[in-house]
Amino acid sequence: MKTILVTGSKGFLGSTFIRELQDNHCVNIIEFDRSCSINSLSEKVMDADFIAHFAGEVNPNCTDDEFITSNAGLTESLIEELRMAGKSTPILFTSTIHAINPKNAYGKSKQAAEIALAHYAQESQALVWLFRLPHVFGPGCKPNYNSAISTWIYNRINNIEINVYDRDIKINYCYSKELAKQFSQFVNCEKGSFGINEVQPEKIYPTTLGCVVDIIEAIKLSQINPSDDFESRLMDTYQSYLSIYNGDVFLP
Repeated sequence: MKTILVTGSKGFLGSTFIRELQDNHCVNIIEFDRSCSINSLSEKVMDADFIAHFAGEVNPNCTDDEFITSNAGLTESLIEELRMAGKSTPILFTSTIHAINPKNAYGKSKQAAEIALAHYAQESQALVWLFRLPHVFGPGCKPNYNSAISTWIYNRINNIEINVYDRDIKINYCYSKELAKQFSQFVNCEKGSFGINEVQPEKIYPTTLGCVVDIIEAIKLSQINPSDDFESRLMDTYQSYLSIYNGDVFLP
């Protein structure tokens, strides 16, 4: 039975991935989250046959140094532990489309993490799979954090008006549960080129901000019968938030 180390295990994608593994795969899971000491990485790395690296900072209110420490710094610490252990453990890493031509500290820190992983893969002849994700939504994503969909659903559940400054802005979304299922396919995969293997999400939903708002409003008013996968995923997400945020005050 394989042992999977999941960093960011209490976060949005990490927790979704763990549920996918628990429901559909026979594996041991080791968790690493914000409550864990960086010193605990050594033992966790030694025991892991595969690493799903989701940990990192995405809060837009963070400082540049916090992005660098949480994204590039943690990745470099993980790699250093692997080097000291003499291991070439496969790694799946979730980056962002903003790392391609970074314009802010978040994108630059993710790009730095990608570069560190590329060096690790070449030096150790390890398999590394890189997902540069667009915007992601789904159950468990916190509102008032870094997700427009989550914030807008929370607002409508609590009868707060949604304000959109430009309805025509185009945007691509991925659904967290579909990503987790795709990620899980790599747990037992031993195929790929040494170095960074860039992988595209299997399902991307292109839309506009105005369209998203209209669907959420229709769900709120029970005036929608989902006609496509995106509408169904939005409805599932909306319904998952009802029991958590309906009439409650959310504290980030």
